[in-house]
Formats: sequence, C-alpha cells, structure tokens
Amino acid sequence: MSTTLSRQAADAKPQRHRRLGLWYRAGWRFNYVMLGVYGPAQLGGDGQPDPRVLMRQERADRARALSTTERPARRMLR
Repeated sequence: MSTTLSRQAADAKPQRHRRLGLWYRAGWRFNYVMLGVYGPAQLGGDGQPDPRVLMRQERADRARALSTTERPARRMLR
C-alpha cells in the first residue's frame, strides 16, 4: 500500500517540477547557438594545428611547387 501512496504523491507534484529548469533550457540554447556560430572547440592546444589546416597548407605548397617548375611538354602519340 505504501507504493500506491508514493505514486499518488508523485502524481500530485506540480507539472513544473517534472520539466527542465528555465536556466538549464536557456543555457542549452545559448550553447547550441554559440556552437552554430563559432563551431566546435579547436583541439590541439599544444601548438598542433588542425589537420584540415595542415592539409590545405600542403595542398597549396604542392600547387605552388608545380606552378613554379617547368614541366616538359608531353609528346602526342599517334
């Protein structure tokens, strides 16, 4: 019978106590917006650049190296 009373007591709680708090919801929305604006945190605080940045730099270096060296003309095969 005690479980029945505790269930009735739980059902008697106001609805607002079952929802997430206003400050929690506001904080979550703030984090959601800031993540959308600024993106995720950048890892590699030890001076290690982002792998995507490294890849872009390497690609730009290769393109620069190819554009500065003269390539031999291709022979046309008939």
